Amino acid sequence: MSERLNREEIDSQENDLEVADLKGQVDSHYNLQVKDMLFYLLGRREAILKVARNSSSLWYGILFVFFAGIAREYDQELISKNLEIYFIPFAASAIMILWIMLWFQINTRTLSILLKQRQMRSFFTLFWMTGPLAFLYAFPVEEFFTSMVAVNINLSLLTLVALWRVFLFGRVLHICTGVNFYAPLITACCVVAYPSLMFKYVSIVGVMSGSVLSPEQEVLRNFTGGSMGVVSISFFVSLPVTLWQFVMFKKAESGPVVFPNIDQKGRVSWVFIVLASLISCLALMYFQPKLNIHHKFTSLVRQDKYDEALDFTQDLNRDDFVKTRPLIIKYTHDEGIYLMVGLQDTHPLWLKEVVYNWALKNMSEGWSKDEALLALLNKRPLLESDLEFLKSNKEVFNEFLFDTLPNTKAKSYEKKKGSQLIEAVSNFVQYGIISDINLEHLKQVQNQ
Repeated sequence: MSERLNREEIDSQENDLEVADLKGQVDSHYNLQVKDMLFYLLGRREAILKVARNSSSLWYGILFVFFAGIAREYDQELISKNLEIYFIPFAASAIMILWIMLWFQINTRTLSILLKQRQMRSFFTLFWMTGPLAFLYAFPVEEFFTSMVAVNINLSLLTLVALWRVFLFGRVLHICTGVNFYAPLITACCVVAYPSLMFKYVSIVGVMSGSVLSPEQEVLRNFTGGSMGVVSISFFVSLPVTLWQFVMFKKAESGPVVFPNIDQKGRVSWVFIVLASLISCLALMYFQPKLNIHHKFTSLVRQDKYDEALDFTQDLNRDDFVKTRPLIIKYTHDEGIYLMVGLQDTHPLWLKEVVYNWALKNMSEGWSKDEALLALLNKRPLLESDLEFLKSNKEVFNEFLFDTLPNTKAKSYEKKKGSQLIEAVSNFVQYGIISDINLEHLKQVQNQ
């Protein structure tokens, strides 16, 4: 019974390919249209066969992957400093395609593909033609929404695109090979789940350091954890299914399946190339100068040139920087505190807000060195905004001071530095910010 069903399925597949070949004899030349690509992304059978049989589809796919890379990174990475990142989609997609094809070679009971040049070209073409879905990432949501809303929108788009591509490619394999629609989906679970479980989604540095995550980082961490949960479930569901296929299914007697012949000649539309290039250039021209400003500011901070960094932003607005990347550098030690020491009344309000948030991050993480605390305590004159910041974050400041002050009593602590720190704390008492417990520690140290 099962052999007869398999034979009927193979005959149906051969009939479909014969019909496709017959159509190819009628329309030997055909240029893909926009509607064909849209219907392909929607999974329409006729459009999928047109794309599979057209010689221009591969070049369209390459262009889609290239422009999708620009769509992802035009407001994220400085092209003059990190050009190779725009070509990562080619490498990543090629690795994924080869991994999927290798899986099909291993699990021949699901689908066996004939590894010839024409078949590999078809596989690459059909996979790369799903590239336009990544253009949904191109919308600069950070320019129109708050950072928290932008993070949620980007994660929603990521979820939509990921699910869409999985189901679309399953549909494409079903139409082009005649294999059951659910088999590619199960295979996709295996293909994605197995390598994904090799990577940890929680930052070791963040966990071991006790870092305080921003609300946006917390959303990203929770989303990543949920995604890995889905991957893990897919793994444990697909693993027994895969093993069952190996044990129970008989290998298909008809041999490897073949994709439709590439028997239609077509050319890539120059209008598409010019239009896509024009849009990409406009996006790069608008965001790359902002990325360059962002890179220069953060580079000065990384080089401990705090006064130069503050002077560099003197005549700039927050809108002169990209909003897709935070100005606060990850895993910093005391940069925010040193920037706070260099703040002047003449600096713009937006810069003060960034610096105060940065300093609060350093104090909360407890990574700052004693030299940074000493520099802050000795800042004269303190700005009104400095006092307002310290008073509104009095608990964090005193906890940071509490972690440092008792160390001055240790024998290994440098005596000169300890004396300077005690004197600075004593002079800082006048502002009424130091807590009672730190005042008690101060008295104990002074009485020694």
